[in-house]
Amino acid sequence: MTESVLVEVKNLVKHFPITKGIIFKKNVASIRAVDDISFEVERGKTLGLVGESGSGKSTTGRLILRLLDPTSGTIKFDGSDITNLPEDGLKDLRRRTGIVFQDPYSSLDPRKRVVDIIAEPLVIAKWGGRRKIVERVYELLGLVGLRREDAYKYPHQFSGGQRQRIAVARALALSPDLIVADEPVSALDVSVQAKIINLFSTIQKELGVAYLFISHDLSVVRYISDKVAVMYLGKIVEYGPSDVIFEEPLHPYTKSLLTVVPVPNPKVMRSRRPTLLRGEIPSPINPPSGCRFHTRCPYAIKTCSEEEPQITQAKPNHYVLCLFWKEIEEGTLTPQN
Repeated sequence: MTESVLVEVKNLVKHFPITKGIIFKKNVASIRAVDDISFEVERGKTLGLVGESGSGKSTTGRLILRLLDPTSGTIKFDGSDITNLPEDGLKDLRRRTGIVFQDPYSSLDPRKRVVDIIAEPLVIAKWGGRRKIVERVYELLGLVGLRREDAYKYPHQFSGGQRQRIAVARALALSPDLIVADEPVSALDVSVQAKIINLFSTIQKELGVAYLFISHDLSVVRYISDKVAVMYLGKIVEYGPSDVIFEEPLHPYTKSLLTVVPVPNPKVMRSRRPTLLRGEIPSPINPPSGCRFHTRCPYAIKTCSEEEPQITQAKPNHYVLCLFWKEIEEGTLTPQN
């Protein structure tokens, strides 16, 4: 782990048991939400985590913050192993991390004024006296583009974009090193999305905070991310620098996702042929054998259902989870349907 790396995740697994019975509970199956993933988040940089709903993105974010306990694997934060830390040992981690949730309408307590919402982490951390905390709240409101007088309003008095700014201010209260942003703009209008994304970028430049930016919107991820990890059914199928992933994708799933991302060029849009995937994402309770993507992959052959691929370094800093990525790139393996 180098000095530039803030978070290092290795072989991370999270299975949620499914039990049967009331008194004598018996495990009958497991939801394999996250299944052996590895990646890094660098200091002051953004890792975009993308994929369809149900791929395990939000679970991954909560595991890194230790809001969930991992089944196996390791999580290191600033060089320290936090995988099995007890609750008392997590206090320092709580001060150095923050989270911005997807829905700004439900993530803020409607009964509290903004000053109390933003001050809550400061009070819990015993950051200082009331006057000092209120001054810090004013500072944070200014940082996210709101006014001092907004501190004494309630959440229902703000628009969706303003509420998300309040959520960002709360996440920044203790000057964290890492913020997990879980679909922070998906519930907002497109014009408001752009303002919030620009806010994230500005804050990162000013404060040097690192982001794990979770989203299903690849155009947003491309704009804000330094590196991108593409998830499918609990696995990271492609991982590398943002410009490389978007310009030279190797995994069929990544390629399919990119064919439906709009670009501001009518000629390019007209010439595109979107790659439509077959069926729906399988259940994480009983994922397909072999490559988990083979049931929907246009290039899948019999071997794909029998042999499980391992993450491979295809190019410098560019990793892919596919048995035949090289054959697909060379054109020796063509779509089977």
